[in-house]
Amino acid sequence: MLYVCIPSFNEAPTVGVLLWRIRKVFQDYSREYEILVYDDASTDSTHETLEPYRKVMPLTVIRGTVRVGYAGAVDALLR
Repeated sequence: MLYVCIPSFNEAPTVGVLLWRIRKVFQDYSREYEILVYDDASTDSTHETLEPYRKVMPLTVIRGTVRVGYAGAVDALLR
């Protein structure tokens, strides 16, 4: 199993493109994978943008309620 960890903050316009590109890469390989996204208390519609992707790909979204910054988001993803 391969885990792809993505910290995000206010990434609504671009997070979908990134997820589909990752999905396309893994379609060519027979490896199991899981995408983990940490939504670092985004103030835009990042969380709502991620919801439909949870139904079509192996995606787990961790939603922070208080902004912890890049290092804190990476730490949360790795734990």
